[in-house]
Amino acid sequence: MRPASWQLSRQAELQQKLKDGCDPAEIARSHLGVMSVSNINLAMNKLRAQRSRDVEILIELSGRLLEFETAKWGRPSHTLVSGRVISDAVYALTKLMGDVPQHDRRLQIAKLVLDHAVRVRVEAVKVSTGDAACILWSLSRIKPFLAGSEEKQDIEACWAELCSYLGRGDIAKRLRPAEVALLCSAISSPHSSGITTAQMGAVWQHAIAPKLDDQFTARNVVEVAAALASLFPEERLQSRPKWAADAGKALAVFTKINLTYFTGQGLSRMLHALVRMQALDSVLTPKAIAVVCNNPDLYDARATCGLAYAIAKSGYHSSGLCLKACERVLVANSADAQSLTKLIWASDVVGAKVPEELWQLASVVARTSERLTATMAAYVTKRAGYPM
Repeated sequence: MRPASWQLSRQAELQQKLKDGCDPAEIARSHLGVMSVSNINLAMNKLRAQRSRDVEILIELSGRLLEFETAKWGRPSHTLVSGRVISDAVYALTKLMGDVPQHDRRLQIAKLVLDHAVRVRVEAVKVSTGDAACILWSLSRIKPFLAGSEEKQDIEACWAELCSYLGRGDIAKRLRPAEVALLCSAISSPHSSGITTAQMGAVWQHAIAPKLDDQFTARNVVEVAAALASLFPEERLQSRPKWAADAGKALAVFTKINLTYFTGQGLSRMLHALVRMQALDSVLTPKAIAVVCNNPDLYDARATCGLAYAIAKSGYHSSGLCLKACERVLVANSADAQSLTKLIWASDVVGAKVPEELWQLASVVARTSERLTATMAAYVTKRAGYPM
């Protein structure tokens, strides 16, 4: 066996090569068997930053990481696996899934992510608030791919433990705005396992409310709003706690002040969330409409259709915004079925006439969308519009 001093020297040499910009994939292929935990972590982070699609080497690095033991007394330092290393690995793997078209590969990656996440719970690895939020986000993304009962139990157990940890007041106050956004993105995901009202209340009280005005970006706040809207659907609005109602008002105020800092899609999501929370007021609505209508370069067709839909859902009728959305779609000369469905529904609600050119475009798209077809049929019936 090589002496410890040689191993440390070798690891330092590999680390320097990685830091100097040498190809991390090539280094991993040549030295995977002797790489330390920190160097595996560094190589995976470099590959993720490069948006590498080298699926094989990322999977090999992740698999090698699983072979190391987590922190225990008496273990050599180069074999210690911390919560940060695990969260970095699951984040890199989860991001990789979006670039992998093959279902079997996605399944393989999802299982690796779960294998890493389980170690946090089973081996009691110490994690930071950022690590916990990152692992929760990854679990929400891999859940659709793992159908086995044992895998689902592992996900639920990990999820519950991490939410319990982040939902403690003394822990929640350590959350940074970007970490809160990651946590909220996990909670609002269609595949979320949820969070208790008390836990989310602690996050709002300790991590969001005191920092909302001076530390949160518009992008962070969109995720917070989406999470709160998903926790308190319409049927639960009347029974929601006072902090949740106050949160909706605070988010509406933030949106009024920072209206121009939202991206088009971000503002669309934000207003939709405020509508669901019944927090979109009569001051914010016309202000948002004016900003969108007067800045065509900032809000594309998809975003404008989403905004028209959200505002129509709130009960505020703006035929001008619907016509602007129609104009943006015609300029782009293309739109997806979901955007067209929202636009025609909103036009129907507010009584705006859909231009014939847009109707023809929608008729083509509707051939592959039952929902758009139904929305157009309802418009024709109610408004005596155009033949289907």
